[in-house]
Amino acid sequence: MEGDIKTPKDERVKKLLQAGLDVFRKGDRRGAHDFWREAATVDPYNEQVWLALFRVLETDDDRVVCLRNILAINPTNAEAHKRLRYYEERATGKVLAGTREALLSSPQGKARANAAPPTKARRGSVFQRLLRRLRGKR
Repeated sequence: MEGDIKTPKDERVKKLLQAGLDVFRKGDRRGAHDFWREAATVDPYNEQVWLALFRVLETDDDRVVCLRNILAINPTNAEAHKRLRYYEERATGKVLAGTREALLSSPQGKARANAAPPTKARRGSVFQRLLRRLRGKR
């Protein structure tokens, strides 16, 4: 079966995930971040990599992008949906709640709300944005 075949890339990602987990357990968040960031560059479509990386991201903006990547890979991840809602609400605040409603009632807002979900090509740009951000954080 094709899904059971392990490739060198799979093995490398597995080793990077484990190495990150080992240093994370020792309290080295920076080291874990570096291992998991590298795993994300090796396999940007691996949900486990993004779930691990989420644990050590420092800014809400990075967390939101990470959660969006998780949902692009697995749209049924209920925990990612919940956390994304939390960060989006936290970012906008209750004061802007009325503004959001007004935007969604505009023609442009309705068009965005009714737009098709992101394609794999569009998801790739989200991944690339986060990877560029992470690479800049050495």
